[in-house]
Amino acid sequence: MIRVVSLLLMVSALAWAGWKRSGDTVIDTTAKLQWQDNAMAAKKDTVWKDARSYCANLELEGFRDWRLPTRAELQTLRRAAAAKKVGLKNTVSNAYWTSEIYRKMPINAWAVYWGNGHMFDTDRCDEAHVRCVRQR
Repeated sequence: MIRVVSLLLMVSALAWAGWKRSGDTVIDTTAKLQWQDNAMAAKKDTVWKDARSYCANLELEGFRDWRLPTRAELQTLRRAAAAKKVGLKNTVSNAYWTSEIYRKMPINAWAVYWGNGHMFDTDRCDEAHVRCVRQR
């Protein structure tokens, strides 16, 4: 029984390798990124311009240098969450904004659908969820 518990603890530690929780955030120690994971990450639904402003003005865990993530950053977090490498407490299966404008149609910006990881462009006046990130 003790061996089984020890094995489970080791597997759990390996699954979380590179990630750790800090209050209302999760930290990707490999990419040196800190991600918002408070209740607003599941509730905040807004247009792209307001999403950028929200992140720029966010004060969380004593930091004020938050921003919208790139497509690659958000996909990395989503894949890690899907693979149970990081335990996010506040996520909904919906679209989340990225910081990137769609070059072929600049009135659109890129978003990532959390449920399946699909990346798509959408009108910046549409609403999507917001999960802010900062460099560590």
